[in-house]
Amino acid sequence: MSLPETDILKINSISFKLISIALFITTSVLCGLGFYGYEQTKQRLNEQLSLEIDHLTKRLLLNLPGPVWNFEGSFIASTLESEAAANFIQGIYVLNEKGDIIDAIEKREEKLNKVEEIPAYLDSKDTKDIIYQEADSDEQNLVGKLLLDTNDKHVRILLEAEVERIIIQIAALNGILLVLFAIAIRRMTRPLSDLKTVAASIAEGDYDLEVAINRQDEIGELAESFETMKTGIKKKVQDLRDLNNTGDQLALCIDSKTALEKTLHALSQHAGVKFGSVYLYNENNLLELQSFYPPKIIDSESQPKKFEDGEGIVGHCVKSAEVIYIPDTSKDERFVEGNEQQPRSLICVPLKDGKIVMGALNLSGNLGDVTFEGSDVEYAETLARQLVTTIKNIRMRETIEDQNRTLELKVQERTAELAQKNYDMQGMLHNMKQGLFTVVQDGQIHPEYSSFLESVFETSHIAGRNVIDLLFTNANVGSNEIDQNLVAISALIGEDQMMFEFNSHLLAKEYECEINDKKKILSLDWNAIVVDDEINKLMVTVRDITLLKELEHEAANQKRELYMISQLLKLSERKYLDFNTSAQNFIIENRKLIEANTDRNDEVLASLFRNMHTIKGNARTFGFVQLTDVVHNVETTYSDIRKSDDVAWDQNQLLEELQLVEDILQEYQNVHYNVLGRGDSANDSGAISEELIDKIQNCINKVQQEFPAIKEKAFLQPLQLVVDEAHTCSLEEALSDIISSLPSIATELGKRSPQLAINASDVRINNDVKDLITNVFSHLLRNSVDHGIELPEERVASGKPQEGNIYINTTNDDAGHLLIHIGDDGKGINLERLKAKGIEDGKWQQDEAPNDLDVAMLIFESGVSTKEQVSSISGRGVGMDAVRQFLQSNGGDVSINLLEKSDPESPFAPFELVVTLSPNSYKMATNKLTDTAAA
Repeated sequence: MSLPETDILKINSISFKLISIALFITTSVLCGLGFYGYEQTKQRLNEQLSLEIDHLTKRLLLNLPGPVWNFEGSFIASTLESEAAANFIQGIYVLNEKGDIIDAIEKREEKLNKVEEIPAYLDSKDTKDIIYQEADSDEQNLVGKLLLDTNDKHVRILLEAEVERIIIQIAALNGILLVLFAIAIRRMTRPLSDLKTVAASIAEGDYDLEVAINRQDEIGELAESFETMKTGIKKKVQDLRDLNNTGDQLALCIDSKTALEKTLHALSQHAGVKFGSVYLYNENNLLELQSFYPPKIIDSESQPKKFEDGEGIVGHCVKSAEVIYIPDTSKDERFVEGNEQQPRSLICVPLKDGKIVMGALNLSGNLGDVTFEGSDVEYAETLARQLVTTIKNIRMRETIEDQNRTLELKVQERTAELAQKNYDMQGMLHNMKQGLFTVVQDGQIHPEYSSFLESVFETSHIAGRNVIDLLFTNANVGSNEIDQNLVAISALIGEDQMMFEFNSHLLAKEYECEINDKKKILSLDWNAIVVDDEINKLMVTVRDITLLKELEHEAANQKRELYMISQLLKLSERKYLDFNTSAQNFIIENRKLIEANTDRNDEVLASLFRNMHTIKGNARTFGFVQLTDVVHNVETTYSDIRKSDDVAWDQNQLLEELQLVEDILQEYQNVHYNVLGRGDSANDSGAISEELIDKIQNCINKVQQEFPAIKEKAFLQPLQLVVDEAHTCSLEEALSDIISSLPSIATELGKRSPQLAINASDVRINNDVKDLITNVFSHLLRNSVDHGIELPEERVASGKPQEGNIYINTTNDDAGHLLIHIGDDGKGINLERLKAKGIEDGKWQQDEAPNDLDVAMLIFESGVSTKEQVSSISGRGVGMDAVRQFLQSNGGDVSINLLEKSDPESPFAPFELVVTLSPNSYKMATNKLTDTAAA
């Protein structure tokens, strides 16, 4: 079959585009070359014109010797007329040395005319000097000037001729190139046109058209690819026809066995398969042989072959749910046939329904007799999908037929079940222990409701009653809420079901009421009964939860009590009693201050704040959460009064809030004494009582008084060490409870637990100042974690470890005071913010520049804090004020040391706090009891 002729010079054809591009390129190149030649010609002609004008000027100067004023006008005119005959001269003007015209001639329309003026378009600067020189003298004199008016008419004529020549050359060359390009491009595009025809033939279903393109280039390779594609498409189309034919046959199958046989037969006809089998899962979830090809007589007593998942080729296929192709079964260990079998080439295709594998299709042929191609695998997969669909349809038809056979029986059974359900429903409504009813149109209650509903509302007048009247008569509910329920119910029944989602929140869920002098708490559960996407009724469940609420309240109290027990069990009796005594003392002091002041007093307010803040800090140290929360709320009231003059000093409110704190303390006391059965003993288990220690000390003092020489001996030193250790504790022991609370505080703030280093091994704190140490350092350590140490990500960004570091060191001054230094590796104190706070409070003027230490000391003022937000830990500006007051009232003090900045421009300054304790508040442990005993 021959290929038809095609027009290769269509406007949209490749050949036309190639010729157009080629002509455009060559035309552009030729135009460029012509323009270059034109410019060269133009330059050459201009240079020639300039040269001729120069020669003319020299001749004129030679023809006008001597002073021009000595010549007659006729001589000048004849000289000018002869020179003006040149075709590029328009006019000749002879001037004297002053520039006045002596004689002038112009050429107009090929006639020479004398003129009296120089044309305005000539520049007088372009004149040539006329020099006179005596024969016997070297002196030269300027006797006149010469001015020429020239044109380039003959140059333009020559250039126009050059342009015509270039155009003729370009047109001739383009014509020649057009013919050459057409011949070359036609040879290139003709095979492409043939391929186009073949593609159109394939698209129309004609696969017999051949392309005879014998070329050794890319077009030849493309032609070979077209031939291969045509063959592949022809086979695909044939496969599709075979699949459609097989699909039509499978659609007529009424049982699975016939469908399996037709599938195997179709595969044998298509791919030359010599052996085929189909395995499906049986009721035991094993792969069982269901059909095979070629058909053969099977002994009635033999059992079909079975596989488990992963066993043999079939088992591997269904387990992986992927096609398995084995070119040679004798070289694959998964093949489970005996070695006496002839080697085969095999394909196993899973029968998949979505992600579920129903079985496998196993196809094979003797090695050398059959070779499976890629299209055969695709054909087998497609046929496997058709087989799965057929099996599903057959099973579905069998199921439907079975259901049809039993439909009448099922109708009878369903009718009996419905009657039983109606009976059960009535029984449930009469026996269920909660109220249940439905609300119909106009808010009326349906006659069918649970009997228990009458017990809840203690009335039998329910059916047909308005739901609002039933629910909210004698209810502790405001009129606005009742109206809200009425509108919601009216807006729901008869509307789209989504209206229930929009308005159900308006319906009451729980309320209190009084029925026949009995207080009840009722819980309501509303549900929409929807028919055809429309709310037909509202179903309401009513439960009397009065007893449940009482039990919940009692359980909450018990939980609260258990929580308090767990907190107290972590402490020794002595620690709790010390805390309770300290807190009660602060409460008593605050009550006296409030009762003594009916109006606001800032100093009193600062004292109230300090005391309450200390209670909160100590409570947090021991984990008394309930007390911490209540105290924090009281602090909030103090803060509001301090920040705003508009908040009144309400003495009664302050006393009531203080009573709340005392009530929580009383709860802890009750658990301590009555629940845990603890007493007033302030001694830890196994500790020597203070009374006994005092007696021993008195004995030591008497012995030393009676026998002064014994002081020089070491006999009593061990005993004195025991007494000293009983009267004192190490600084680390005094701070142990506060230190143990730091991890929880850090966690609450989103920080890592800090590393604490204490260097005070030789310092023993007297027991009578232990409470002072606790009150002071609960503020200092908490502030260090909250204010000083940054968040982990901020520390990492500045090159620090995620965990902060806090250090406590001790030194002594010349007066014997104990100096406790505490600091951390945080970013330091914000001096700019402190200075702004001082200016705001009127301590400094805006233009003042106080030194950094004065600014830093501002942290000890009441109400000053560098923290932007208040938390339950700190931020109210109370802690450092309280620290200073506690220490000064006990003969101590606190100060701040500013350390050297790493960045002078930073507003933050590193620092350490120095706590000063009086000499009688500590002892130096110069010897250990064990060392003395060993000596």
